[in-house]
Amino acid sequence: MNNQQPAAKPKIAAYYTPDCFAFSAGTELQARLFGEIHFDTYHVRSQTKLSGTIQVSLPLIELGADDLWLPEMIRTEHPATLSATPPDGVTHREEASRLLLEHYTLYKDKVVETILRYHRIRLLHHPTLKLFSEIGESRNEFEARCLDILHSGVQEELRELQHRYERMMDGIIQKSGLNYMQSVNDDPTTDRVLSGQKQMIFSTRDGLTRIFQDLRDLPDRPPADRAPSNDVEDALAGLFQQSWADAKAVADRLQQQISLIEEYAFHLQYGDIAMVQLALLWEPV
Repeated sequence: MNNQQPAAKPKIAAYYTPDCFAFSAGTELQARLFGEIHFDTYHVRSQTKLSGTIQVSLPLIELGADDLWLPEMIRTEHPATLSATPPDGVTHREEASRLLLEHYTLYKDKVVETILRYHRIRLLHHPTLKLFSEIGESRNEFEARCLDILHSGVQEELRELQHRYERMMDGIIQKSGLNYMQSVNDDPTTDRVLSGQKQMIFSTRDGLTRIFQDLRDLPDRPPADRAPSNDVEDALAGLFQQSWADAKAVADRLQQQISLIEEYAFHLQYGDIAMVQLALLWEPV
């Protein structure tokens, strides 16, 4: 007598795209195959251990023994945008569930084979900082993280530059004999000159603070100001231009450091796959 029990069928989770909730009741939903692949690997060239998760969806179609999904069929998914709770009043194309249940092991193997063939792990490395990107971190995000670290390393230099230009500015004001905190007088001409100089003094001092506070916000060219109308304003304008040039030199130096970032791209191997989970991903027909 054969006492073997039939293999238990896997319990299949279901997720719903945001579009499922954008339609009225009675909407028909079709399923894609959702695959979550956990991996642990070691990148020899960079001598880096990497662990991560690949989350994709694929058309739920019948596959032959030698068939795989094509690269254009693979869609990266972000689980944070998906819901495990079905919307009200929708209908499901149930043949998708039956197809996955009947061929669960086949689909599991095919998902792994497809990922191994077409999916590349990208690793970014900054050799000077000895910093590596995180799994899923974009190049822009990694560059921003490197720039934050590099920027923190030049804070003392920026403070010294700012203090230097503030002292130079104070020297210009002192040499002119102008007390920019004094009240305007009754002479319209003098009043106009003093007001213009005061405005430029305050804007220059504020500009120095902004220029050296955060190089990541430094404009590509110095902000345009009104044309100077006397020697004091001309000296302040020249000082502001030179301070921007010095800040830009530091910023360019940091950008040169960003250009050192190296990129490695490689495929996973079978031995790197730690776990595979399959689910249904429902979306409107």
